[in-house]
Formats: sequence, structure tokens, C-alpha cells
Amino acid sequence: MIGVASLPLCQILLLGSLYITQYLGLGFFMEALVAILRREGVPLEQLGLVYLLAFFWVVRFLWSPFVDRFIAQRGGAYKGFLLFVQFILVLMLALISFLEIPQHLPLIFAACLLFGFFSATQSIATDALAFKLLSEENRGIGNSIKVSGNLLGHILGGGAALVIYEYWGWSVSLYFIVLLTLLSFIQLLFFQEPQSRLIQRADEVNFKAIWEFWRGARQKKWLYLLFLYPTGICMSYALITPILVDAGWGLDRIGFIVHTLGTSMGVAGALATGWMIRVWGRRRMLLSLAPIQALGVLMLFLPLWGYHSEWIVFLSAGTIYLLYSPVMTLLSTLMMDRISPKSPATEYALQHSLLLLLGFVAVAIGLILAGKIGYQGVILLSSLLCILSFFYSIQFYKDIFHERD
Repeated sequence: MIGVASLPLCQILLLGSLYITQYLGLGFFMEALVAILRREGVPLEQLGLVYLLAFFWVVRFLWSPFVDRFIAQRGGAYKGFLLFVQFILVLMLALISFLEIPQHLPLIFAACLLFGFFSATQSIATDALAFKLLSEENRGIGNSIKVSGNLLGHILGGGAALVIYEYWGWSVSLYFIVLLTLLSFIQLLFFQEPQSRLIQRADEVNFKAIWEFWRGARQKKWLYLLFLYPTGICMSYALITPILVDAGWGLDRIGFIVHTLGTSMGVAGALATGWMIRVWGRRRMLLSLAPIQALGVLMLFLPLWGYHSEWIVFLSAGTIYLLYSPVMTLLSTLMMDRISPKSPATEYALQHSLLLLLGFVAVAIGLILAGKIGYQGVILLSSLLCILSFFYSIQFYKDIFHERD
């Protein structure tokens, strides 16, 4: 047993709730709303506007210095800021519930974009609050809550809310999202925030932190690891749905087997990874996950070779999710290890925004290459990239990262 104080239950529940909230609305707008609008006959080129929500998450580091300054001016307390942002999210969702499709489509699109901005801002503050609450030993647990909470929010917002819409309509599906978002607000009201470790000057908006963070050989090697390590699993993730569509699967089966059951495997994988990081340490996890990824992505050959039973597909897709979420949990933990109390919101948002961008690019490249070299070629390339990340991880730790295990 490791002599580490357990994370208080109230903090686990609060962080979990906030992280679910982040992706709850996004899941609804980017998954359920797109399906709803398409069925109403909205053109594809207009639907593309909804996906601009993700743009705010990729560039949220640009306004994260303002969050750091605002928090510093209030003695490093996040509660008031998060209460305000969470209230705005609840209010916007409630207002959207009164709009009608397709009559108020321009207003719905505008509200979606504004919601994307505030949800990204909530993410900035929540990640910095997690850094404040979590000891070094508990960061794996905290980031497993982050990744699993985001996945659960995606399931509830993109899946459960769509089912509610089918039976009870637009307003009730939004009320469901509002209620879950409101729970985080209520938890924040009763949250007793510990004293801050912030040392940033309250009169300073530190934009220098954005480019100064990557200075030095160590940071550049960390940047290269962020580029390489998740690329293989992200490229293979992009292939799951197209392979099944080409095999003649209906979207309802894909939605349930892949995006509901498969995502549930991802939740389990993230939670298990948090515990394993605490027991085994960062180095062992980083070196262990890479070769397991290399083997796991090869599971996609099963549906590609004609094995289309639901159990085989669940095993293949579930393996990808089961590997994807531990990778994100581990990298998020390593990101938190590299930030300082001086500007935690900026330094974490900078790294995580880059990781999101790289994930989007890897998914796009995977699909583009699939059209050029076929699914088999992309699967093999993904596995090769995972192997390369294993060897780079060995060098990474050998050169710069000394961990206490």
C-alpha cells in the first residue's frame, strides 16, 4: 500500500460533476443537435457551424491568462468564478429550451457558439482548481476523474438526451441537460475551498507564460512526446465508424455498440488508470501503454476481415476506447506535473489545447490516409507509431524526467 492521503469524497464528487458538465452540453450540441437538425432537413454546410464549438476549446489558452489574473485578484479562490460561469451555462441552456427548431435556427447557432466559449472557460478554471486540490500523488486519480467525467458527459449529452428528445421533445431534452448542469452549481455553493498556493501578482495578465512555457530543451522534448504518443491511437479511433458503415451496419447499432458500450469501456479504463498511476508511477505507465496500444489497434482487423458479430465489434471498438482513455488520463497527469502555482490555468490550458488540436489533426489524417492507402494501411501505420512512441518514451525518461517511484 502507498501511504497517500485519500482524496476527500466531496472533492471527487465536485470535480466529477464539473468535468461531466464540460462535455454534457458539448455532447448534446455536437452529437444530438446535429442529428436533430439533419432530420429536420438542415443543410450539411449549416450543420458545420455547430462544430465551431470545438474551436473555443482549441484556442482557450488565449484567454486563460485573464482567468489566472482574475483568480489571483481574489486570493486564488476559484469558487466564485466557477459559480458565475456555471450559472451562465445553466441560464443559456434554459433559454435555448424556449427556442424552436427550425424557426429560431440562427439564434440556436449563436447560443451554441456562446455556450462553447463559456464551457471552455469553465474548463480553464476547473483544471486549475484540480491542480490546487490534488497532491502530486493524487493527480492520476484526479485526471482519471477528468477523462471519465468527460466521457460520461458525452454519453449523457450526445446519447441519453437524444433518446429523451425522441420520446418527449426538444424542451424536455434541454431540461435534462439543465438539471445535470445545475447539480454542479449546487455542489459549488456548498464547497469549502482550501487556501490557495497561488503566487502570481494580482495586477498582471501574464501572456508571457504562453510562449515561455515551451522554452528549454526539456519542454521541447515534452512537446515532441505530446505530438507522438497519442497519434497512433487517435488515427485508429477515426476508423471505427467508417469500417462499420462500409460493412453495412446501421447508425443505431453503431451508436449503441460503439459510442455507448465502447465509451463505457473508456470510462472504466480511465478510472483504472488513475489508480494504476498512483501504484505503478508515471514512468511505468508511459512505457507500458505504448506497446499495449500497438497491439490493441490491430483488433480493428477483425471487423475489417468480415467478423461483424456484435460481440466482436464490441471487443474491437471497446479495446480502442479502453486504450484511448488511459492515454489521455496519463498525458493529462503529466501535464499537471509540469505546471506551476504561478499561472496554472494558462499552463494547463496551453498543453491541453494542443493535445486536443493534435487529436483532431490525427483523426483527420487517419481518414484521409484511409482513402489513399486503405484501412489496413492506416491500422498498421497506427501500430507503428505506437511502437515509435514507446522508444521515444524510453529516451524521454532517460534524458529529462526523474520520477520518485
